[in-house]
Amino acid sequence: MKRWTRRPEGSTWGDFGPDDELGRLNLLTEEKVLQAVREVRAGKVFCLSLPLDLPGGNVLNPRRHAPTLKPTFREGTPYLNFAMSQVQPEAVDVLSDDQVTLSMQYSTQWDGLCHVGALFDIQGDGQARRVYYNGYAAGVDVFGGADPDTSDAACCPPGGSFARKLSVSRYAEKGMQGRGVLVDLARAFGPGRTLVGLTQLQAAMREQQVVVEPGDMLVLRTGFAEA
Repeated sequence: MKRWTRRPEGSTWGDFGPDDELGRLNLLTEEKVLQAVREVRAGKVFCLSLPLDLPGGNVLNPRRHAPTLKPTFREGTPYLNFAMSQVQPEAVDVLSDDQVTLSMQYSTQWDGLCHVGALFDIQGDGQARRVYYNGYAAGVDVFGGADPDTSDAACCPPGGSFARKLSVSRYAEKGMQGRGVLVDLARAFGPGRTLVGLTQLQAAMREQQVVVEPGDMLVLRTGFAEA
């Protein structure tokens, strides 16, 4: 049975093949990478990520908390600055080993195509189903707490979560190199809260003479990290 016979209006379902998991990342072709390389002038690099413990607190989302870093334990002893002579008298090594509890969307993150889906009638039978990009389905391709009876021991334990399809790991497998194009919304609209829709975005692009081509990575500076 075909996964879907109807797709949401304006979507790209099927445009890159019936089993595609990358969406418009398919536009990051070898030619786009070479185009990006040709635009390099100074060779400077910088990081677009916030530190993992920012923005701090959980006012933005009460479900997400700052990461907690702890040592692992060896026979009940914290494995941090651990003198191996405690277990091997002749050893001179001092070892540390860490573990972390992390809300994966607390700070800067990549969103997989299984992050946001919709209730949609993909078969035209009047039944809205929980689906994601290309018709991949909750409880079939994406497992989690809302579907306790569909946990798959081959992928995740009960209470765990797993994306058999549309995982963000697909991005890592492909690689994420291309031409970045900056639109400076903070400069266009100033400090403070401004709702930016398509009209406002296009106005800022015209003002800043920004042209976005297929396969470009659109970078929006909002000023949030500077607040």
